[in-house]
Amino acid sequence: MKIVHICLCDPYAENWSYHRNILSEQNAKDGHNTYIITTEYAMDVNGKHGSKERQEYTNKYGVHVIRLKYKYSLPKNVNGKINTVKGLREQLYKIQPDIIMVHNQQTFNLNDIGKYKKKNPNIVLLADSHASFANSCKNFFSRWIVQGIFFKRVIRSNFGYIDGMYYIGEDELNFFRTVYGIKENENNILPLPARFIDRNEKERNTFAVRAELNIDEHELLFVHSGKLTVEKKTVDILQCLREFKDKNFKLLIIGSIPNDREDLKKAIESDKRFVYIGWKTSEELMRYISAADLYIQPGSVSVTMNNSLAVGTPVMVYRHKAYERYFSGWEIFVNNKTDMTIQFSKIFENPEDLKEKVQYAYATAHKYFDCRAFANEMYGYVMKNEGGSLIKKYINGIRYVSE
Repeated sequence: MKIVHICLCDPYAENWSYHRNILSEQNAKDGHNTYIITTEYAMDVNGKHGSKERQEYTNKYGVHVIRLKYKYSLPKNVNGKINTVKGLREQLYKIQPDIIMVHNQQTFNLNDIGKYKKKNPNIVLLADSHASFANSCKNFFSRWIVQGIFFKRVIRSNFGYIDGMYYIGEDELNFFRTVYGIKENENNILPLPARFIDRNEKERNTFAVRAELNIDEHELLFVHSGKLTVEKKTVDILQCLREFKDKNFKLLIIGSIPNDREDLKKAIESDKRFVYIGWKTSEELMRYISAADLYIQPGSVSVTMNNSLAVGTPVMVYRHKAYERYFSGWEIFVNNKTDMTIQFSKIFENPEDLKEKVQYAYATAHKYFDCRAFANEMYGYVMKNEGGSLIKKYINGIRYVSE
């Protein structure tokens, strides 16, 4: 089959662990001719529009990447909100896909996709949505003009062409209902997938990383990562751990430090057990997390939680509603600095408890974050068009694809 992923709302970049990366790679691995149509820009290390990339190439996973220029001669940050490129419909007619997967619909190119589907009704058109009030509609203009008028009109006029609509969580489902006024009969939740590292590779990574960082067998290894903004609560972590002056551990900090975070830079320099190694690719990051005894994420929601479980590493985490479905024994809950201090004290007293949580991490990841389940569902839509059936399971009116 020919499968096209359309990624215009978020810049596509190689070696990340986003849905568009992992799912397209799985499609190619399954032997399908797989394409990604995206903008001319890739993401920089901060997840923003970065450098322009070559227009067409095949990446190391066998996915054909096609980068199209923005349609309008506007500043890059404005084009990054409009998400509209030139030549999309022409590419679709050239490729003649069996399946189109649209990752987020906040683009005027959705009109082109709808017209293509109307003229080619036998193709399968799928879509997912990552937008929520946590990452969108931050001001009046965005909420009531950009999303509430322009994209609402585009999405509502093309929604009927979509064969399967998926949301990465219930917050995203509620956002779609509230902002665009769409209440559909099928509510499909598709958790973000993750890259898996099995126990054997995890053990090899543990040995190699500890040797690389000169960590002995009596030291615990903690990892914390991301765009290290205030919301990540990195300074809170450092302040809590600094209280345990006689404990043997290393905290590996991976990510980008904003220019205005002098407080964070000073906090890292305050203790030799804190090791900052800068930004790493997704593969490198997961290698370090797989070697860790604990991943620490007490702040904002992040897909790195999913990825940590997929490499068998328990997580210290704030009890976000978006995570509640996944709690099974891998988690260590913290609401504030006091909780962190209490939990770190328990960990240092009984470090073996972390090893017991590895099995729960793996079990949860395989249940919810294995993209092969959704890839098979994608192919099932084609089978359905050919007279087959698509089996679906519902829980309280909402279907969780990977369960």
